[in-house]
Amino acid sequence: MFLRNRARVGLFAAAGMLAGLTGTAAPAMAAPAPAAVGYTAVEGVRTLTFLNAPERLLYGEDTDRDLIYRGSLDPGAHRVFFEHGNYSGTPFVYGILLQNTSGCDLTFKVDRKGYGTYPGAGVGAAAPLATMLNGNGAETAKSLPRNTSAWLFTATAPANAFFTGAIDLNTTRVVSSCVGGAVFVKVGVFSALPTASAAAALPYRGADNGDGLHNDRKVYDGRVTVPYGVNRHANEVVAQNIDYTIDASTPLNQNFPVSYGGVTRDRWTTNATPSRKPAAIGNDMLSVWMPLSSSSFTLTEINPFELDPRNSDGTTGNLANWGVVETNTGRITNNTGVAHTVRYVLRQGDTGGNVRFAHRCSVNGAAAAWTSVDMPAGTPAKTKECVIPVPAYGSATYSVSQVLGGPSIGVLENYLVMTA
Repeated sequence: MFLRNRARVGLFAAAGMLAGLTGTAAPAMAAPAPAAVGYTAVEGVRTLTFLNAPERLLYGEDTDRDLIYRGSLDPGAHRVFFEHGNYSGTPFVYGILLQNTSGCDLTFKVDRKGYGTYPGAGVGAAAPLATMLNGNGAETAKSLPRNTSAWLFTATAPANAFFTGAIDLNTTRVVSSCVGGAVFVKVGVFSALPTASAAAALPYRGADNGDGLHNDRKVYDGRVTVPYGVNRHANEVVAQNIDYTIDASTPLNQNFPVSYGGVTRDRWTTNATPSRKPAAIGNDMLSVWMPLSSSSFTLTEINPFELDPRNSDGTTGNLANWGVVETNTGRITNNTGVAHTVRYVLRQGDTGGNVRFAHRCSVNGAAAAWTSVDMPAGTPAKTKECVIPVPAYGSATYSVSQVLGGPSIGVLENYLVMTA
């Protein structure tokens, strides 16, 4: 019996050697073909007004003075995203108002919103974005007749705390045939909340008030506008068709390749500029050029800030796309008879700072809620994964979205990898 089994083992070994000689051995492992990655603006979404300057607000320096922001909005759908810190020992009131100096009576409605305060370094500060994106905070419509002002949002900012919020709103002409209807958006900081009309009458401080204390107003201020030279704003970009096919030769735990800018890599970096991170994709950076002075700003200049034609030179406003929803979509096709697991990974790309963002992962079109993600500074780098089960001889679609909140350093690496 023992000799008979030994003979069978010998036959099996010989068969294996013969298979190797005849070319039926296991195939060499090889990554799938690279997927091209590039972002484009989503048409028809809300405009984005990003309020961040100055990021550091002080009670004695900034309260009850000139307005810290003045912009304007056409009738339609808008998003206002703000993030600041009260770096003083005294609470103050932060207020955003709408002023209608047009010839049209208007209404405005908050569709959803989120707001929060966060002591110290702002841990959890992406939660207001997730809260708003999940559809919370709707309010009833309010009237805004011509030559009137009304508070859009007010809140007390605690001492020594970071505060941030996001508001989706619509402004509408009462009479649709009325020509005009643009409204001012004005922002101020107060020891006590004044009437909306009194606050609206305050002058605007401008990009630099001349005392050297607010030079950061030249950066991280104003709107995101796409494309250059067109009076249209976008708060969302999308990279589509990040598709892969896996087969018996696809290795485990090796990042799928991506191509952009004529280079193939094993990941791509978002929320950063190429001048800062060579692997960053430039065309999802919706930079804005900041004028040194806003003294010439008038109501007819609906967009006082322009998209930087240099596109992500590393010195212009919103260089990390704070408040911009970035969505990545694709399909994974499995040509094997074994089910596999692919993961879309967002990795903290710069361990020198925090990364905080709202995140949503949807597989095969399933409904998914936004969640808040915190990646504290330090090593090892943190990750957030979207798990994509792919059935044997089948496929799965995925949609992964992220929107950067503050305070964040703003560097996220993106990659897909098969882990099982």
